[in-house]
Amino acid sequence: MKKIVLFTLTSLLFAVPSFCGTTTAVNDKLDLRAGMNFGGNMHYSTTVSQYSYSSSGDSDVKDTGFFIGADYSINKQANTDFGIGAQYLFERDSFSVLPIDVYGKLKIGHDFTAVGRLGYNFLSIKDKSSDTKINNGVCYSLGLEGNISPEMKLFADYSVYNGGVTSTYSDSNIGSYDVKTDISYSTFGFGLSFNIQ
Repeated sequence: MKKIVLFTLTSLLFAVPSFCGTTTAVNDKLDLRAGMNFGGNMHYSTTVSQYSYSSSGDSDVKDTGFFIGADYSINKQANTDFGIGAQYLFERDSFSVLPIDVYGKLKIGHDFTAVGRLGYNFLSIKDKSSDTKINNGVCYSLGLEGNISPEMKLFADYSVYNGGVTSTYSDSNIGSYDVKTDISYSTFGFGLSFNIQ
């Protein structure tokens, strides 16, 4: 599923210049998005139920990550817009994320729009072991869009992606046991969106 969504988003993104160069009418249905995240924070919480053990902590995500995405408007009015979106966050610090969300937009003044998103994200971890299960989770973001032209907008947002991993180990005394780590990745991002028909 991830490969299909990524292929579709990439194909649409590369089609933007030709669409924008050959049409002047805008149907306000499909927006393509591209941008980057500047690092972020990774909060983790680990539990081992068999040992009644738990720990938590935070670490910095130092890698700058790029993303592409698309929004499809379902109900757009003069000052509000509701729709569905998908995005792919390319690998950073050995993980990548594919969120799918619903969004709401509220126009603020003439040139700015507040944006809120709520969805579900699929987590991918590089070089995970065969006995490790990935747990996906809820994602959300808050942001602001500013008009550059009728077809182009600059946006910035704060996003949180949740998930985790569960690894199974074995012990000669107690048998197999699970180590569960919940992960919450938060980051600021900015980029450009293009409206096409």
